[in-house]
Amino acid sequence: MYRAPIDSEILKIVLRLLPRHPEHIDAFIAYFSNYGRRRSIVKSALDYLESAVPYSYVRANFGISLLDSLERTRCAE
Repeated sequence: MYRAPIDSEILKIVLRLLPRHPEHIDAFIAYFSNYGRRRSIVKSALDYLESAVPYSYVRANFGISLLDSLERTRCAE
């Protein structure tokens, strides 16, 4: 995931794996950082953060990553 190319099929797979494999959150976040702010990633992130599933480490890392992505987008505008 850390060196995976930007690919819509890989992104779909990663988004499906996200809730099932929280132990790979660091690799998922690294892959999502390739995309900047994408609606599908933001929606999945918010859905995942609102669920009762994620561990505190996962919630923190995913929340920070999401906020960072949104802030970079806002600064670019």
